Amino acid sequence: MAVDGAGTGTDFTSIDDFGMSFGLGLPLKQLSTVNLALEYGKRGTTSNNLIEENYFNVRLSLSLTASGQQGWFRKRKID
Repeated sequence: MAVDGAGTGTDFTSIDDFGMSFGLGLPLKQLSTVNLALEYGKRGTTSNNLIEENYFNVRLSLSLTASGQQGWFRKRKID
């Protein structure tokens, strides 16, 4: 990706983005899973009067699952 401040196509600075992420899913009593993800990265550059930023993201989610006959999506039987 490139940023062209002048709009002429002659003076541009490439913007790099580097990041690492790690994730973990933990089962929670056969009903759901707790998911945790961490991400760290660096984006931008300080050359050519641009901005460089470091970022850190944390994500927490819950996945609901069903098991056996008590599931969310039960196949109905018609006699």
